[in-house]
Amino acid sequence: MESNVDATDGETVILNCIDPNASSLHEDNEEIVISTVEVSQWDLSSLAHRPIIKIKANRQRLVQQSSYFHGLLCGSFSESCFDSISIHWDMESLLSMLRFLFGCSLDLTSENFLPLYE
Repeated sequence: MESNVDATDGETVILNCIDPNASSLHEDNEEIVISTVEVSQWDLSSLAHRPIIKIKANRQRLVQQSSYFHGLLCGSFSESCFDSISIHWDMESLLSMLRFLFGCSLDLTSENFLPLYE
């Protein structure tokens, strides 16, 4: 089921996604900015290998769909009042999870099950 929730429908937050496992020798270190508005068009195979990606996302959707983001963006963490937050996660797992939160199907495999579960 595709999501029609636009980042402009509510407050937008920028997720500075940093892959702690990524090689610092990535051939393309150009900053890339994507939006959850276009989540169904994300090319996971090319995005998953980038060390850093900035993602524009609807703050309310993140809070409503994820206890992690609810705690981070509504709780007593200092990030709750920021328009931009840093997240250090495996990039492929993070992108898959965000796609799911914004209405795309989640493809579970033996390779991604544990990282997504964690």
